[in-house]
Amino acid sequence: MTEARPAISSSGLRAVLSAYGPAPFSWLHPAAHLLFAERLTLRSWTTEAFGALLLGETSDGALFLPLPPPFFFGSDLTARSRGLLLENLFSRLSEESGGRVPPFLENCPLGALPSGSFRIEPSEREYLVVASSLGDLSGRGGRSLRWEENRFRRDHPGARTRPVTSGDLPGLRELSEAFVRRRQEVARSEVEGLLAADLGRSFERAIALGKEGFLEGWVLEEPGRILGLQWYGRSPDGKILVCFLEARGEGVSNPGSLMTREVVRTAGAGVRYVNLMGASGVAGVERAKRQRPHDLVLPLFRIRPP
Repeated sequence: MTEARPAISSSGLRAVLSAYGPAPFSWLHPAAHLLFAERLTLRSWTTEAFGALLLGETSDGALFLPLPPPFFFGSDLTARSRGLLLENLFSRLSEESGGRVPPFLENCPLGALPSGSFRIEPSEREYLVVASSLGDLSGRGGRSLRWEENRFRRDHPGARTRPVTSGDLPGLRELSEAFVRRRQEVARSEVEGLLAADLGRSFERAIALGKEGFLEGWVLEEPGRILGLQWYGRSPDGKILVCFLEARGEGVSNPGSLMTREVVRTAGAGVRYVNLMGASGVAGVERAKRQRPHDLVLPLFRIRPP
């Protein structure tokens, strides 16, 4: 029997995810779920076979949260065993909803893929770098980064990076709204336009999550002007920073990599990895991230019922 429970609270989500321990995947961070809470109805489910699960209702199905469910990490489970478990769970959830909402598993890492007749589609990549390597711009790998930083320093010699304060909020809203408008204006498809609109909601949500302590915000500024904004999640042990959102001012050229390095230098005591996340399906962002020197690229997949 599968039973739905009421929507889960922020504190409840933090408690559930804390049981997963440290992991580089951004989707294990509470803020990754809460950023999109406006378009996901998070619910806690229990089953006789699998214990507690979190599900989010989406326009095209029931999404498993956290990702993937705990049993996928079991070291004693084979790909065939994972396939049998997942097929059973898909069937139960489909029956529970009368076949109306087909469930799927999002952002499943390569090592946890099941065997069977599932539809397995590439969904995203996550780019991880060792924090200590961010400051090393030597060699061919750091050539474009050196060019970017030298050009930026030339145009903005007085720029500095610092944490977000409450007095920054009006300026942050103005910056993020203008950034989203520009993204919408250059969108090459309906999908990119929808992603830009969702990005706008995410920036507003990030401000609220920053107040709750789920996210930390950083600004890049020069006298009288905010040049860039980044929102990060931090793992409970402080060893992993996850870059969730960033925006830049109009006419400001590629401050993201410079700002990430500055954030790590300023607040990076104990930080070992920085997760740059993926590109959310935006081709230009995907190409830019592929050109950076990475220590690890994590392919993630979407799994649908047979």
